[in-house]
Amino acid sequence: MGDTADGRVKDIFLGLDTSGFQTGLALVSGGAVLYETRSSAGTSHNESLLLLIRRALDAAGLQLDQLSGICLTIGPGMWTGLRVGLSTVKGLALPKGIAVKGVNTLQVIAASAGAGSGAVLAVMDARRNELYAALYHGTQVLISPQAGAALFWGRLVAERQPPGELVLAGEGSELIKPVLSAMGIRFVDSGVRLPEPAVIVRLGVELLKSEGPDRLSELEPVYLRRTDAEINLEGRLKGSL
Repeated sequence: MGDTADGRVKDIFLGLDTSGFQTGLALVSGGAVLYETRSSAGTSHNESLLLLIRRALDAAGLQLDQLSGICLTIGPGMWTGLRVGLSTVKGLALPKGIAVKGVNTLQVIAASAGAGSGAVLAVMDARRNELYAALYHGTQVLISPQAGAALFWGRLVAERQPPGELVLAGEGSELIKPVLSAMGIRFVDSGVRLPEPAVIVRLGVELLKSEGPDRLSELEPVYLRRTDAEINLEGRLKGSL
C-alpha cells in the first residue's frame, strides 16, 4: 500500500452507522477490516462519535486526511442519530476534501445477512406500530424501502417474494415474524440485527465507483416518513386554527 500524490493513503475507508441506538464504525482497506467497533449511543451520537473516530484512526496509525473516503448509513433510522452522523461527516470531510457516500440502511442490513440465493427482507422498527422495510434478491430491489404496518408488509411479501427461502434481517424481524407465520410464509432468521460497518464500506465503495461521491451540500438523511417533530407541529397548528 502506497501513498497518493496528495499524501492520502490508498484505499482506506471509514464506515459509520448512526441510524439506531448504537454507533457502528469500521476502517477497511481493500476488503480487510483494520478496525471495527460498536458503542451504545442511546438517543444521541454526538457525545461518542468523534471520540470513536479518533480512537479508530489512532489504533490504525492514520490521520483523517489520509482517508480515501467516508461511507455512512443515510437512513432510514432515528432522526437525531442520522442528523448527527451526517453533520459530523460533513464537518470532517469538507475541509479535507474527503469523498463521502451515503448508503441506505436497509440495503446494508440485507447485505450484512448474506443470504446467498434467497431473498432478504430487511426490517427496522419504525415505532408508532410501523416498520421500515425493503425486500432484496441479490442486487435486485424487489420492494423499495418504505414504511408500513407489519400486516402491510406481510401482504407485500406474499405478492412479490420470488421462489426460494425468505431470509429475515434487522432488529424489526421479531415484529414481523408473527404476521409471516400467520400468513403461512416460511422464513429463516439470519440473526443479523444491525448494519455491519464493514459492509457499509463495501457497498459505499461500489457506489463511489459507479456514481461518484455525493454532493455534501445536497446530501440529506432518508426518513421515509415525516418526523415526529413535523407531525407534532402540524397538530399544534391545526389546534390553533
